[in-house]
Amino acid sequence: MINRKTIKITDTQNYSSHKDSNETIVNATIGIRNGTTYIKYTECEDGLHTNTLIKIKNGMVMVKREGAVNIQYEFQNGKSYSMMYPTPYGEMLMKMVTYGLSFDEIPLKLHIEYEIFINDLKSSENTFTIEQI
Repeated sequence: MINRKTIKITDTQNYSSHKDSNETIVNATIGIRNGTTYIKYTECEDGLHTNTLIKIKNGMVMVKREGAVNIQYEFQNGKSYSMMYPTPYGEMLMKMVTYGLSFDEIPLKLHIEYEIFINDLKSSENTFTIEQI
């Protein structure tokens, strides 16, 4: 079953010196197939579009972003995920450690809490939430 829904995306980064928070409302395509929930949406920032596909199954969340940013990463409670993160100045080793993850299908709500380490130094504590509105 595939549905079009409006979702609110909230992400927060807590650094040692300050806090950043963003909230975006977009239309999303949401579907369930073979026990996997799919959330697909497009964000536009500064005229640049990024397509995001999120797959949720068995307590694991995979995020794939293409467009202004091309990256793929995973969240699983108590696990870490490392990757090379592209920046305008070159790639950096980034590790994300998930310490909180919850998902409800009805009404749709995904909430992830995680830390980011850049070159093995803690950069920030983060939250990422998607809610159907």
